Amino acid sequence: MTGGLSLDQRSIKVGNARKSLDELRSLRSPDYQDPLVALAYAVLYQLRHVNMAFSIFEHIGNHRGNNKLLLGNSSELRIVDFGCGALAMKLGATLGLADALDKGQEISGLRVHSVDTNAPMIVIGEKIWEEFAVQVRNKFGGDSLHQACEIVEKASIELTDYTKIESLPDAENWLTALHVVYRSNINDVERALRHLYHVADPVVGAISCYCNQNPPDYGNKKMALRACPFPVTELKAPSISPQLHAGSRSGVNSKLANMCREWGLFPANYYQIFWDWKLEETTFLLYMPNVEHRQITIPKPQPPCPVARRRPKVERPPATPHLSVAVGDRVQTRIGRGKVDSIRKSQAKVILDNGFPCDVPLSDLRRL
Repeated sequence: MTGGLSLDQRSIKVGNARKSLDELRSLRSPDYQDPLVALAYAVLYQLRHVNMAFSIFEHIGNHRGNNKLLLGNSSELRIVDFGCGALAMKLGATLGLADALDKGQEISGLRVHSVDTNAPMIVIGEKIWEEFAVQVRNKFGGDSLHQACEIVEKASIELTDYTKIESLPDAENWLTALHVVYRSNINDVERALRHLYHVADPVVGAISCYCNQNPPDYGNKKMALRACPFPVTELKAPSISPQLHAGSRSGVNSKLANMCREWGLFPANYYQIFWDWKLEETTFLLYMPNVEHRQITIPKPQPPCPVARRRPKVERPPATPHLSVAVGDRVQTRIGRGKVDSIRKSQAKVILDNGFPCDVPLSDLRRL
């Protein structure tokens, strides 16, 4: 990203990336096409967004009864995550799947189809996922987290074009968009979410955004409501608490964190990475029909409907030409006089005296 640049050039490039990232404070989307902006965003926000994705996953699972994460008969889940950024939903859903497996919940597959138009964000996310998968294999081999990681890694994909997402009717589909909506991209996000809503046919939807509660309409909440494709009457706006508490404010002395501090991405006294988010500045729009019912409603079998008896089809004889009119006869029509040129079934072609041809029902002709 900064290879071959002088120290001054590197400082300017990093400074521009920080300024772009500061656009978030003015509710505008930064330039995520810049790899340095993507890196800075991942460093500053990735952990809390992983926690947010995991917390949403847990919130949905906790509100479904019968110790079953999925409704209906499907045992496979597909999450379409729009504006996936650095794959926080993929990581959070993997943690959620591991927890579901520990609880003995029935789920055989989890696909996370991650979509973001900013390729550098996906590239950063893929590098984070690769390192995550290596650490899981080395430290948690054989347990539920390793199993969940293998399941997700096998079937998940990353895309930059949301129109490539296809219908998957055999799975339960969820549609998520975490901190994607800004005033600068509302039209594009609204169009994309409505397209994905119709293609994926999701039974669960989760949208999050920045929203300062004082005053309550300040922030991106109105934009999120506008972009949300789910029925407004079904939306819930709960306060979702962060699920990852242990060590949430512990210092991280990784090479990446030290490098970012040296580059000026962190203030000199910034030695902590945070897992949680400010509850008073975050709004969640959740679509979870039937989730308030603590058990899955199975419809009672209905008696077979009686087969309606069809009336026998009556074959009508073909219409015969009007016996009083023949080819060559002069006839009177409703629009004038003329001569019968030909007869076909119940229609006659008549050449009027003014030379105009017309098709007339035989029943409307009178021979002269």
